Amino acid sequence: MSREYNGDEFTRPSIPMVGVLAFLCGFGLFYSYWKFFTRMWDWTPLDRVLFVGVAAGLGLWGLKQILHTLFQSATGRPMQWPTLASDSKLSGPSETPGTTRPGIVPIVSGVLIAILGLTILMVLPWAIQRAIPLAIIIVLGLLLAGQGLRELIATWLAVLPESRPKPRVALPRPGLVYLLIMAVLFVGSLLARQNMPMLVFSLMAGPFVLNGWIIFMMFKRTNLTRHVPRRAFAGEPFSVDIRFENRKWWFASSFVTASDCIQNAHERLRAHVLFPRVRAGQHTTASYKICLMQRGTYRFGPIDLSSRFPLGLVERGLTFEQPGKILVYPRIGRLSAAWKRKRSIAAELFQRPDSQRGVFYDEFHGIREFRHGDNPRAIHWRTSARHNELMVREFDRSCGQDLMVLLDLWRPEQPASTDLERVELAISFAATICVEHMRQTLGARLFVAVSGADWNCWEGQTGSSRTESLMEILALVEAGCNPDVKRLIGHLATLRPGTTQTLLLTTRRQQQVDDLFRNKDRRKVDGGVAVCDVKTEVIAVNRRELAAVFVLD
Repeated sequence: MSREYNGDEFTRPSIPMVGVLAFLCGFGLFYSYWKFFTRMWDWTPLDRVLFVGVAAGLGLWGLKQILHTLFQSATGRPMQWPTLASDSKLSGPSETPGTTRPGIVPIVSGVLIAILGLTILMVLPWAIQRAIPLAIIIVLGLLLAGQGLRELIATWLAVLPESRPKPRVALPRPGLVYLLIMAVLFVGSLLARQNMPMLVFSLMAGPFVLNGWIIFMMFKRTNLTRHVPRRAFAGEPFSVDIRFENRKWWFASSFVTASDCIQNAHERLRAHVLFPRVRAGQHTTASYKICLMQRGTYRFGPIDLSSRFPLGLVERGLTFEQPGKILVYPRIGRLSAAWKRKRSIAAELFQRPDSQRGVFYDEFHGIREFRHGDNPRAIHWRTSARHNELMVREFDRSCGQDLMVLLDLWRPEQPASTDLERVELAISFAATICVEHMRQTLGARLFVAVSGADWNCWEGQTGSSRTESLMEILALVEAGCNPDVKRLIGHLATLRPGTTQTLLLTTRRQQQVDDLFRNKDRRKVDGGVAVCDVKTEVIAVNRRELAAVFVLD
């Protein structure tokens, strides 16, 4: 899996077939003009200029397509070609070179070349002696027109509501070298007027065409589907299944590579799976594992199928849209024993108006060996003396105390990387506290209020199925420049005193924390009091302060 992805490319840099055909057609026209220049006695100067202009324009356009694709493969962005001011106004900012009206230039050029070659072959009597070069030029023109028509149809199908898989033909680097050798042999045979190089050229052209035909047959009547889980936690790997179906009757698909795109607003990923062989009428499923490190929504698609089987000279493929998405929850860490011990002491010292329950209102479960971080008050001394080691009483999950978590997600107008890191750390810390509270308590209430770019509030009971909605809020929340501090602190007034522990996590700097939340003079912010109650624990989130109590795996 790669971290960089370019949506217009296959798994490896390749050369567009339409550009190669256009360049070869232009080169062939130049060669014909140079070879038969002395015999064009009945051509006017205008005819000669038009002939040379078509050859030069076609060759330069094909070279432009090749350079554009190579530059985009190497840098990941399209090449910026110099244009006139009037052209830039007409084309608009969304159009890029090589994508405006795709297929029109190859169709027109290919038809003109084929017509020109047929006209020379039928009208000029001396052209019969050079029928083979003219026939090759005519075939190249027809291939160019066919490739342009294919691109035009694929572009037209892409705007339909249910678009079919878009085909693609490319020439990889081994195929480019192979084609250059063929071109050298062809030109050498014409210049030296020898048959042996032409025979070798013909023998090399057979495998080249056969390779493209085999791949074309492999991708006929194929289908591709993907299964993505709806949710995942950041930092935890999960599997994505891709199902490849070969619906042909007699032709197998071999060595097919599926390349999937995964992206969000901050990164682009690329995952690859290989299908070694799928027999006719069968299907197979391949999986890849991926670990997403950022919370939020990731989008999947498109999926590119490609193959170079069996010779590796030509690369063909299909592009399946297959849109999908997954919601990534915040990364869950581990709370240290010091944090748990601190919270348990605070819970014991906290006054609760529940006279029917004693000091320990848990149900006794058993006795086990002492572990680091256990409460010393739970040691069973008689059993410890009998086993000659410390043993503690183990209880079921307690009906613990209610908890309120207030999250103040502040960031400056131009945040640095440390500011964004502090925001993500605060969200992960809050999510870990909520998850631990849900696991260790039963029947308690949990209140979460988040103030950032938007206001979010959640309330529920531990152990209920509504906890997924809390994780969705924490996965999609964003920091803001002016969080509603007044509303956040005012949320404490809705609680009954002495029944709920409160934690306020803020991403502000230490001086701002002291002024807003710990000021005994009760300074006012935005017209309202922004000072926490003395029983509310305020934590300024930063990596150094949380290193002793919170660990991200």
